[in-house]
Amino acid sequence: MPRSMTGYGRGEHTASGHRAVVEVRSVNHRHAEFSIRLTRGYMALEERLRAVLPDRVARGRVDVSVTVEALQGQHREVRVDPELAAGYLHALLELGRRLKMRVRPRLETLIALPEVIAVTDARPDPEAAWPAVQDALAEALDALVRMREREGERLYRDLAHRLGHLGQLMEEVGARAPLAQEEYRQRVAERIAEMAGRVELEPSRIAGEVAVLVERGSIAEELVRVGSHLTEAREALSRDGPVGRRLEFIVQELGRELNTAAAKTTDVRIGKLLLDAREELDKIREQVQNLE
Repeated sequence: MPRSMTGYGRGEHTASGHRAVVEVRSVNHRHAEFSIRLTRGYMALEERLRAVLPDRVARGRVDVSVTVEALQGQHREVRVDPELAAGYLHALLELGRRLKMRVRPRLETLIALPEVIAVTDARPDPEAAWPAVQDALAEALDALVRMREREGERLYRDLAHRLGHLGQLMEEVGARAPLAQEEYRQRVAERIAEMAGRVELEPSRIAGEVAVLVERGSIAEELVRVGSHLTEAREALSRDGPVGRRLEFIVQELGRELNTAAAKTTDVRIGKLLLDAREELDKIREQVQNLE
């Protein structure tokens, strides 16, 4: 069963003192393209993420957002800057000397000055955070794939219906083609007979010219190739895994054959059927572009 290229998945997991939340969104794209956003300090995990994604997503633009948070009690630390405190002390003593004031800075005064003591986030530890990120990513990708599969089922039903309709139109063309060819042969023969009334021509030559002109207007080969392409399209659609690129190629070939047949035919009925067939093929092409 084919899969759509659009979907969304979210995963959340806690492990090794870290909590990770991963959101994955995918949209249509000709190839596989991955965009990853990570919490600052955890960019070292990007390559690991990129190694996992192609195993689950073969086609589409995929945006991955990863939020990592160290758990309470592990994510803050107190930093003391003794050199800065010494600088403050020296400055205060120097100021007292110049102002001829007795200055005896207390420890409480020094630690209250800016940046002598600061509470900061601990240095991120990507290696410790990876188990949580890995499990959250797996959960998000599972949800993404399920959504893409559900949408793929809808696309499968629609494409199967449209391919069936296109096949019916081509059956009508195939049924009409021999009659149209005979009618065309008669018209050509009558026209050449009129010309032969003014110019002396051998009957065998007339018959040969009629046969050549009728053969040029035949769409029999195009109908055979269209039938073959339709069979290939149905087989591809029934396969599991990525089939979008193959179906795009088949649709391109179908369009080429239908255009050639439309250019060669002189029959109004066949022309109308081929126009309907090309319109249906355009709708198939739009849907195929949504498949992985």
